[in-house]
Amino acid sequence: MLRQALREAGLPVEVVGLGGLLSTPEVVDLVAALQAAHDPSRGDALVRLLTGARTRLGAADLHALAAWASELSARHGSARGRGADGVEADVVDERSIVDALDDLPRRSGAAARAVR
Repeated sequence: MLRQALREAGLPVEVVGLGGLLSTPEVVDLVAALQAAHDPSRGDALVRLLTGARTRLGAADLHALAAWASELSARHGSARGRGADGVEADVVDERSIVDALDDLPRRSGAAARAVR
């Protein structure tokens, strides 16, 4: 009914089913951004954004970022288990690739060595 009214008004209309809309690159990128923002362990969603048309990071960049994330994780002792305070660590306590993006290195350490 809405489509017919718009066409009668002379407006070009294209009706896309939900399945078609969810496969458009813009919507897939938006879903990936929401997934990465909601769950920092969703590195797959973040990597989609980082390797996409806007950011265009390559394999060497991703390798350096992963090295930096590992270095951050080692620095902050994010191994699972009980800490000195007796509180058990959770997945949200671990460092992730999202944290590595938040705190980029200054061309030193493992990340810089990976780029050379």
